Amino acid sequence: MMTSSMKPIKVVFDTNIFISGLFWSGLPNRLWFLAKFGSFELLVSDPILKEIERSLTRKFSYNEVEASQVTRTIKSFSRIVYPKKVINRIKEDPSDNRILECAFEGGAKYIVSGDKHLLAVEKYKSISILTARDFLSFLQNHFS
Repeated sequence: MMTSSMKPIKVVFDTNIFISGLFWSGLPNRLWFLAKFGSFELLVSDPILKEIERSLTRKFSYNEVEASQVTRTIKSFSRIVYPKKVINRIKEDPSDNRILECAFEGGAKYIVSGDKHLLAVEKYKSISILTARDFLSFLQNHFS
């Protein structure tokens, strides 16, 4: 899809995109597929991976080994980012700020989210926050 001269689009998924993509077919699942095959560069951080593991064990009855296998799979097609800057933009759900920190540190252009607090921000610095549908639409227009 990308030529070698094109810079990859850097993207961060919020936790619900990862979880939805794992369990259900649909747009988040399609995004997992596109990330795995290099349609864009997926960025992730340790706090995001830990939140995914917590969600899998608490809400979906995964044991620690199974949850760890999921995050290892995510790491296999993502670039790990180590945020240094603490961001406190979202007061209603402070854990959502970990998504902003990862995107900011990694130089992402997009955050893909289904979270109402993140979507309400719409844009943080030069990072656009889009739904899965809007991001897929962007990709279709960008690569066609």
